[in-house]
Amino acid sequence: MEIESQFKASLGRLLDSLTSPIVVAVSTGVDSMVLLTLLQRLPEIERTKLIVAHVNHELRAQSVAEETYLTDYCRKHQLKLVKAHWPKQIHPANGIEAAARSFRYQFF
Repeated sequence: MEIESQFKASLGRLLDSLTSPIVVAVSTGVDSMVLLTLLQRLPEIERTKLIVAHVNHELRAQSVAEETYLTDYCRKHQLKLVKAHWPKQIHPANGIEAAARSFRYQFF
């Protein structure tokens, strides 16, 4: 698999010296699920450092289904999952994208 080989080559020595957990932000979109899948294929010693982080922004009707899907996925694959909610009642009237990004970055 070409992308997997490129991914492992890119991380190479970085992972060898890594002692901190690997936190991966996952939205359940294609990009983040592919990244999570690639990280799951790392050697077991590296996988034990993996933490999945998810923010439910409560912006769309699908948000609950996405959170449920990811919770089930992580349970099935024995991955540590840490979640946060950005309650709808504190969403600003303007500048919602910047505020959502700020919330995510503070959580991560």
